[in-house]
Amino acid sequence: MRLHATKQEVDHVCERVREFGFRVHSIKGEERVVIGVVGAGGDVTACLESLEATPGVERARWLVSQLAFAAPEQTPPAAARAKLMQAVRPLAEPAPRRNWFPVWVWLPAAATILFALYAMNENRKLQQDIAQLDASLHAAQEQRQALQSERERYARAMIIMAAPGTRRVEMKASASDMPALSAYVHTQMGVVIDARNIPMPAAGHTFQLWMVPKPGKGAPISMGLYMPDANGNVLTVAAPPQNVGEMAALAVTDEPNGGSPQPTSKPMWVGPLE
Repeated sequence: MRLHATKQEVDHVCERVREFGFRVHSIKGEERVVIGVVGAGGDVTACLESLEATPGVERARWLVSQLAFAAPEQTPPAAARAKLMQAVRPLAEPAPRRNWFPVWVWLPAAATILFALYAMNENRKLQQDIAQLDASLHAAQEQRQALQSERERYARAMIIMAAPGTRRVEMKASASDMPALSAYVHTQMGVVIDARNIPMPAAGHTFQLWMVPKPGKGAPISMGLYMPDANGNVLTVAAPPQNVGEMAALAVTDEPNGGSPQPTSKPMWVGPLE
């Protein structure tokens, strides 16, 4: 298809392909859509000529469907011919009291079978290439979405950290050899946890952030899970609870993967909100 072809143009081309009795295999990229005509349902030449004049189509051409007609005729080497004749000779030798076709009659059939196998193998390779291209496009789209999500998270964190009314809370570590965490708390916009040189939790575990209420105000409220990156950096953003005014402190615990309804270990970091 042409660059930035519209969805209506793509759908129209797919419908035209189906009208000729073929199946559609489409590959969607960032700027262009490739539509494959698959199967042997009708007249390929008429289909391609029709598509050439269809709006949005840049070029319509055959791929492997013409291999059988484009390959030049070849004379097999004498050694290969002798080997082939030796292989088919038991089938071509006449049985007692019965007349069989001569050996040379079977050679065209054997050559046809070999070429058919070759064409099938080439078609399978083409299908594998298409599948790999689909996988590459899907991986690129996922990577792009991940980068976009990362940018949005950083932008949101910067807005909260710089907003009027945001309060910085130092969360001290329970172990002397652990670095402190910096928490930025805005009662309406959320909480940002920022830290460096944080070690990874044990295998099968994750860090879980909690807001701890004042005495008599209920149980700790989970603010989400987070993990340091490969360099030990942490930047996570959490939405504030509705009753943030009743909270007394922030705490981080080490929990099994997936988190826990309530803390199951002693807090590794704690920071007062009052």
